[in-house]
This record gives sequence, structure tokens and C-alpha cells, in this order.
Amino acid sequence: PGAAEEGGGAPIKVESKEDFWKVQVEAIYRHRNHHKLSEVPQLMEKYKGKEMQLYVKVCKRYDLDPKKLYADESAWVDEDKDVKDDD
Repeated sequence: PGAAEEGGGAPIKVESKEDFWKVQVEAIYRHRNHHKLSEVPQLMEKYKGKEMQLYVKVCKRYDLDPKKLYADESAWVDEDKDVKDDD
């Protein structure tokens, strides 16, 4: 418990809210723009104390629902379709 799986590697220990949001942001970049993964540490520093705002901003940038947590692979089920279904 308290660990999130990363693509085939060892689980990442999530020990703080900063780590939690970092894992979420990395998950989005891993799916949507892996070139941005290297910028996550700087983004986390810039948004220190406002990590949730960063997550919402990144979600909106990639047309994702900020109420979902994208480190959970099941959150991507509907997102990876070419055309989203209308609600």
C-alpha cells in the first residue's frame, strides 16, 4: 500500500501529497507528451504547495478530466479512444 506502479519498473513510493501529484502529472505526460516528463521536477518546484492546481492545469491542457487520477490505468479507458463518446 502507498505505492503506485510505474510502467514495468519498481513501484514508486508515494509518501507525501507532493509525491502523489507528481505521480499523477507524470502519468499524463507518459500518455500524452513523454517529452515533458523531464520537466516535471521543475514544475513541481514552481507549483510547490499548489500541486493540485498544476494537475488541473495539465489535465485541461490535454483535454482530460481533472476529477480522474490518471496514474490509475483504468482512468485512461475512455481517454485513449480517437473520438470520445458524448455524455
